[in-house]
Amino acid sequence: MSKTIGIVGAGPGGLAAGALLAAQGNDVHIFEKSKSVGGRNSKLKSKGFSWDTGPTFFLMPSVLREIFEATGKKLEDYLELKKIDPLYTLKFPDGAELKPSSDPFAMAKAIGKFSARDADSFWAFRQRQVEKFDSVLPALRKPFKGVKDLIDPQLIKALPYINTKSVYEELSDFFEDERVRLAFTFQAKYLGMSPFDCPSLFTILPHIEHSEGVWHPIGGCSAISEALAKLFKDLGGKLHLSSPITKVSTKGAKISSIQVKKEELKFDDYLMNADFAYGMSELFENKERKKYNDKKLESLSYSCSTFMIYLGLKEKVDTLAHHTICFAQNYRKNVREIASEMALSDDPSIYVHNPSMIDDTLAAEGKSSVYILVPVPNLNAPIDWKKEKSRFRNFVINKIKTLTGTDLEPLIEVEKIVTPNDWEKDYNVYKGATFSLAHSYSQMLQFRPHNHSEDFANLYIVGGGTHPGSGLPTIFQSALIASSLIQAKSAKKPLLNIKPLQQRALNLGLALAARRNKASEDEIIAR
Repeated sequence: MSKTIGIVGAGPGGLAAGALLAAQGNDVHIFEKSKSVGGRNSKLKSKGFSWDTGPTFFLMPSVLREIFEATGKKLEDYLELKKIDPLYTLKFPDGAELKPSSDPFAMAKAIGKFSARDADSFWAFRQRQVEKFDSVLPALRKPFKGVKDLIDPQLIKALPYINTKSVYEELSDFFEDERVRLAFTFQAKYLGMSPFDCPSLFTILPHIEHSEGVWHPIGGCSAISEALAKLFKDLGGKLHLSSPITKVSTKGAKISSIQVKKEELKFDDYLMNADFAYGMSELFENKERKKYNDKKLESLSYSCSTFMIYLGLKEKVDTLAHHTICFAQNYRKNVREIASEMALSDDPSIYVHNPSMIDDTLAAEGKSSVYILVPVPNLNAPIDWKKEKSRFRNFVINKIKTLTGTDLEPLIEVEKIVTPNDWEKDYNVYKGATFSLAHSYSQMLQFRPHNHSEDFANLYIVGGGTHPGSGLPTIFQSALIASSLIQAKSAKKPLLNIKPLQQRALNLGLALAARRNKASEDEIIAR
């Protein structure tokens, strides 16, 4: 039996879930307050330049491909992807560089320039991550509805990998050289967390990079949202832009209607793709929320924020890699300032994205679109961004010149800055926490907001603030989970199927071991 479904927000999670549900014959409507789709995964445009608003690393295209295939469509018909190798350039405080590769032999060789022991340990690390990924993936792809889910056999299989160690501590078990450790710990930034606090479970992040690679969608990561919007409409979904939800009405523990502009609309089920804490606090009356009332939301732990600089340059810049990460002189101090001291660092780590070298859709011929991201505290910090904005901007541009030798200042034709205040005001991000809720064990799995609302029986939730977490691949998995939960209420076959990805992880482990064994045999023969 088909249903009517109303979705709040046209971010990647809402679009993906909308497409999956429309493909099942449901009457699906997505309401988006902005003039374009994507939310934090949208596109900024100015005077012939365009930039991704948020994500620029695209990992695990297999999950996105799974969504398209579930709707009967092919990803390649909607989106062009280019694999990046080297994955990125890492610049360390001592002036050394590392350019990681998804080719394990090239990666081991690169590590060997820092430490022969660490190069050998790299193989054991990769094998450990293959085993971990295969064990924890089912837990990240299933819904959590109650405490009983914590004793599910799938989760029990993952328990050996859920411990009190941090990402950095687990990496220290394998690698001695601090630079090599950093090369596998900085990925905690995808979650907006410190690698010294982030659970060791997330060492699977560098594994995902090195196994499936890092990809660039032509047109930027925002092109993913645009592709999903086209898919959604091709499947009969109705997309309503410039249509903010002004009121959500409830009756008992159910949503009775939503108000779009001045029109009251009723649906069988509702799905929220707004930032979780912002959506709960702004769309629902406090008294209506038993689990996630204002006091509860305030007590939760949130990720860091980001200070963004989007530059349109009048020349093509070929001195910067597609992705460049410049580490702070004292990386541990820098992340402590962000996560616990709530202070604006005078020694920040900086990420620079220069996609125009391989993508000519983002700027006019001979010009470049450059994106700069600096992790900073969220709005719990007493930082006056009106006062600091200009000073910090100048500091960051000068630091990039010092660290990379590239002077961007005289090349700037167009510039836009986004501070934590702007993330909250313009993008409706609670506390400006760009990566939503933190990913501590107390806010994961059963303890993270559920994909089926615990406050309202006909509300489902997708996005970075719900299970399994932030980042495009996990947001897409939240869409698979939520849409499956809605479909499970009818006689239709649920959409969720974890077996293909589990088998792929197992095959990867076998292939990695075989390649390592073959390499060892070749070394013996060479001797």
